[in-house]
This record gives sequence, C-alpha cells and structure tokens, in this order.
Amino acid sequence: MKNLLYVKLSKRKIPLVYIGILVFTCILYRNIFITYAYTDVYEFVLNASNSNFIDVFIQQGRILYGFFNKILFTNFNSIEYIKFIRLISLLGGILYLFCLTKVLLKNNFPFIFSLLVVLLFATTPSFNIIILWSATYQVSWGMLLSLLAGYIALEHRHSIAYFLLSIVLGLVALNLYQPSYTMFIIPSFLFWIKEGEINGFLRPLAIHATTYIFYFILYKFYLSVFDLLPVGRGGIEYNLFYGFLWFIKGPFEQALSYNFIFAPKFWLNLTRIVLLLIITMASFKIVKDNFGKTIKTNLFRFLITGVFFVLSMLPNILSADKWVSYRTMNTLCLLIVIQLTIILSNKPFNSNKYYLPIFTFFFLSVSFLTANFNINNGFISIQEKEMRSVASALSAHVGDIQKNIFYIQPDIKILVKNDIIERVVTDEFGRLSSSSDWVPKSMIKLLLPENSGRIRPYVDQIQEKNYALIDIGKEYLRVIDND
Repeated sequence: MKNLLYVKLSKRKIPLVYIGILVFTCILYRNIFITYAYTDVYEFVLNASNSNFIDVFIQQGRILYGFFNKILFTNFNSIEYIKFIRLISLLGGILYLFCLTKVLLKNNFPFIFSLLVVLLFATTPSFNIIILWSATYQVSWGMLLSLLAGYIALEHRHSIAYFLLSIVLGLVALNLYQPSYTMFIIPSFLFWIKEGEINGFLRPLAIHATTYIFYFILYKFYLSVFDLLPVGRGGIEYNLFYGFLWFIKGPFEQALSYNFIFAPKFWLNLTRIVLLLIITMASFKIVKDNFGKTIKTNLFRFLITGVFFVLSMLPNILSADKWVSYRTMNTLCLLIVIQLTIILSNKPFNSNKYYLPIFTFFFLSVSFLTANFNINNGFISIQEKEMRSVASALSAHVGDIQKNIFYIQPDIKILVKNDIIERVVTDEFGRLSSSSDWVPKSMIKLLLPENSGRIRPYVDQIQEKNYALIDIGKEYLRVIDND
C-alpha cells in the first residue's frame, strides 16, 4: 500500500508546496500587525538612541543583534511602528521554512512528508514566539543562516572554500543569537535518518565545533576592544553534568509538551509521555523494516539520536545563565517534530489507506488551532489589552497635567488567579509585560511621553499632592471586564 506521506509530486507541483507554507504561515500569524509590545521592546524603543545602548548586547556576545537593534529601534521609535519589526521576523521565518523544505527535499524526503514537518514546526511555541515578539526578530534570520551553514558543511564537506563559508555564516548567526546556531545540526540529523551511518556527518559536526571556538575567541576580542565585561549569558558553565541535568529537566521536558502549553496538568504530562515514547520508537527504528534489529544496533542509533538532542541546546548547556525559554528551543522542537512525522509515516497509521490521511489532517488541524490559541489568547491579546489599559488609565488620571506617577506592579500570576489563562513555565506566554520589574517605567514613559513628572513604584504611602497612582493589574482587569 502506498504511504500518503511518501507519495511523490511532479516537479511542476513543487511551487504548490511553498505556496501552501506561505498561506498557512500568513493565516496563523495574521494578527502580528495589531499594535502591541512585550517586555524588552518598551525599553529598546525608549533607550535605543542612547550612546551606550549597544554595550549590553556586546557583553552578551550578540554584537550584531545590538547593532541592528540600534538601527531599528532608533528609526521605529514608537509602539505603533513596532509591527514593522515583526514583519522582518515573519519574513525571516518564512524564508527559513522555505529553506527547511528545500533541505528536506534535497535529502530525498518526499514533498508531503516535508510539508508536514514544516507546517507542524510552524505551530510550535518556539517558532511562534520569535515571530510575535519584536525583540526576537533576529532569531529567524539566525536560524536561516545556521541551517544554510549546516547544509553547506554537509554537502560540500571536502571543500575548503565552503568550509570557510560555513564558518562565516555560523559566526554571523552566533552574533545574532547564540541558540539559533544549533539549527546547523538539522541537515546532519536528516542525513543520519536517511543513511543510518555516522561518517557522512562527522566532518560537518567538526566544523560546527570549530565555529564555536572561533566565536568564543571573537567574543573575547571585542570585549577587550570595547573594554567591557561579560554578563551572565556570556559566562561558561564548566559543570557539564549539571548542564545535562538542566537540559533534561528544563528544555527537554518543556519541549515534550509540543504546543499544548496551556493544557491542564494531566493532559500536559500525558502528552509528554506519548512524545517521549514516539522519540524512543523513532530513535530505535522499531517501526522500520530497513534497519538492523539487533539490540546493539538499536542502542547505537538511540545514543546517536540522543547526541543530536543534546547538541540542539548546546549553547544553553554551556552557558552559565540557565533559563528555560521557548525562543532558545527551536532546534529541539524541530527534532521532536521530525521524530513525530517519522512515526506517522509508519505502521499502524499506514496499515489502512484511510488511517493516515484522517489522522494526519486531524493532528495538523489540532496543532493549528492550538497554535492559534497560543498566539492570540496566550500572547497578543494579553499584551494589547495591557497596553491599552495603561494608556487609558494615564489618559484618565494624568492627561495633559504634569504629574508624578506612581504605579503598582501586577503579580506575575494575576492571570491565573483571575482564571484568565494558565501560567507557562517560560517567560513568554501567559503573562503581563509589566510583571517584569523593569517594564512599567518604560511603558508609562512611552505611552505618556509629554509628561515630565517622575515615575516610581508605589511602596507604602505617598507624601506628594500632585500625583497619579496607576494600579496596572486592576486597570487590566477592568479592560477585560469591559471587553
């Protein structure tokens, strides 16, 4: 029986695959042009024109990110214009999805199989957040450059010129966003799945490691040039065992939730168990007939797959700054999606001609609807209403009068306590921007730039007469009730 995921399309129909990706992505991310901002963006817009704005990005090892931030947030210096930065991210994301499709096809994966991998990946919270958050516009471009670097290193592994080109692309990606460089391993992982032997990707992985070394030397060089010290994200974790345990308990466990990030705890844990079984099955190739079935062979394949999973979070494992965030987990999530699609393409789903198309369509539809909820209810709606509520409160309590402004910062769990939405472990979904202590002041300054009064957090009592008190949490809940 012909497996639907392995049906081949004629070359004339190849553009249909890319058109499908473009339409799917644009529909999913249709609301990014709504006016909103999230956490760091308020600070970026407010401070981009400062002469030392770029310093912290140099200290973090992201000098190119700092350079582009300086340009973009100086020119798009209003919340209304931030949507155009998100457009840059969306463009990079679409080009990345196109490139991923091409890499899959070049590795002789069929069109529909490749399309399913790409579309499922586009629904993951890791990919969602880099499009939704204006401060992560560089991640999609870093992923694109890293994927190209990995493909070049694999396909032209005996060429010195391409070796150098791969390193240059990798260094650019690392200086945009270090975790994005893990996307380099995807072409090698696909080669491993297809060929089942390690000799072909050992040289590319050596180039991968060499690029990290060159990057570290370059990072230390420009710290010296600018006479700056590294921050936490620039430090190194020398306890690799601790880094590995953090990977298992943090990013890996979180990635196993797939995109069901707001599901009740029982269903969240069930999803993690099922996906862990799927990864294990795909790694051992239990459902495949064309690979060795000995315990030694299967164990070897499992261990090699495990190495790729660890490499997917290597910059974070090696970093002294241990923080679980979806924006760092794109490669890890893609590996899981690939494993999931491998299982879909095998028994029992292809034992009946109706099982596979029905289940595939159902799973893709559920993934799309869940991603749509995560994007709109778990992020955009929260940030838009928060900004609107603060702007409305400032207009009502301050207006054109010059006043000192005191604010009450909302509890980070305010949305959970008021049964609005569940809290997600990472710092990206299901929370108000102003629950981060550095945000309220920047937010108020941007929303009321003509006010020259001081902006301070409310403590116990106010000794002044000419002031306004803004309780951000209460104002947000008021907007929720009115809507």
